[in-house]
Amino acid sequence: WESVEVEYRLRRYNLNILEEWVRENGLMEEELMDGSVISMLHPMIQASKLLQMKKQSFHDAEEIISLCTCLNLLQIQKLVTMYTPSSGFEERVPIAIIRYIAKKNQSSKTDPTQLMVDVSYQFPVTFPFSYADVSYNDMKIPKRFKHLIKI
Repeated sequence: WESVEVEYRLRRYNLNILEEWVRENGLMEEELMDGSVISMLHPMIQASKLLQMKKQSFHDAEEIISLCTCLNLLQIQKLVTMYTPSSGFEERVPIAIIRYIAKKNQSSKTDPTQLMVDVSYQFPVTFPFSYADVSYNDMKIPKRFKHLIKI
């Protein structure tokens, strides 16, 4: 059980680092076509939380649905269907729970049917240029790399 928990915590930690980087670089309020940069991370954050939640009862399923507001029911259904506990420390999601979520998805008139997030977004990235006072003639380049340099 501990290895599964550590794996989920590492995923969440990586997302926290990414969120922190967005905040530190002043991108929290950066507007995109469909919201802010941080709002693009919310589905991944919620999917990570979903993987850590109990998924054994109808009550658990309702809790997942109510807490994962950035995921639609089709995405939740796919995640619980594909969820595979590692090393036998946790039980698979019961088929009754998967069917329950699928039934809620079918009966939902307002829930979108999009399974994947839109990956066509392109975020502009700028890398600052730092001028160095080192000239090419002052560099010591190993002979094995000389063939790569054209002057």
